[in-house]
Amino acid sequence: MQPAVKMRKSAKQARAKQTVSAILQATTQLLERSEIDQISTNHIAERAGVSIGTLYQYFPNKTAIFVAIAEQDIERRFKLVAEALSNADGALEEDATRRMMRAFIKSFSDAKHNAALIRVLMATRASAEARTLPVDAIAKLLADTVSRSAETRTMTETSAFVLTRAVLWTILTATIDAPHLLKRQEFEDELVLLVQSLVRAKCVSNAPARP
Repeated sequence: MQPAVKMRKSAKQARAKQTVSAILQATTQLLERSEIDQISTNHIAERAGVSIGTLYQYFPNKTAIFVAIAEQDIERRFKLVAEALSNADGALEEDATRRMMRAFIKSFSDAKHNAALIRVLMATRASAEARTLPVDAIAKLLADTVSRSAETRTMTETSAFVLTRAVLWTILTATIDAPHLLKRQEFEDELVLLVQSLVRAKCVSNAPARP
């Protein structure tokens, strides 16, 4: 059976939010210096300065804490992409694409615990509640951004879905299987080429025919 991966209850009051934040921060600190399998809920509670009973009020197990951190990290990373897209014109020029990819890749390559958390998140995805993901919002924003261009009429939902998943999956699997690639300029170049190629292809295929 898959372990529960949801919080037992949401933190609504200020004190509860502080407690949950302390638990997540303590876990992140432990992940920076210990392997994920070596961390227990007792370690987390001690580091956070809360009782084990208090920890279990909010999280059923350590997996749920790891998932919460992973989701928080993903949300933060997609905000970087959303900000870059919001500031881009409809053409999504190469410089804007490169800045966006560089920030996104850097956010994955900078933290030691990324690969371990991604593995937990992917392993528990089937038992998690179906919900809108940050990448879905990025796909819509990408389609809207490209569709504002004078060179093209639209980027379809399907095209935006394929492009955003291709970029995300490439970075995720590199984080797990080949983290050294994240530091290579060639890796950034390939992702920029991927984005630019599909965007330009859509601009050509959707451009009105010349008389």
